[in-house]
Amino acid sequence: MLNKNSIINKKKNKINNIKKSIIKNSIRKIKFFIKNNKKNEAILYYKTFQSILDKKYKNVFNKNKVSRIKSRIYKNIIKIV
Repeated sequence: MLNKNSIINKKKNKINNIKKSIIKNSIRKIKFFIKNNKKNEAILYYKTFQSILDKKYKNVFNKNKVSRIKSRIYKNIIKIV
């Protein structure tokens, strides 16, 4: 029989996995716009992506990892002419 803590941990893991998949999908969209040289769309997605990461997903990812992802994406957006 499962105890209370294991059930709570399973629910937290499931929620965190959903949040991670949302973040990964938004990163894919931004990379797609970067490949197709669509700077305006990439900037819009980046702004929403950044606000989502800052507000809702504080405890899902490590802060250093998030900042590295943000800086890499931002540098790629700036490179688009």
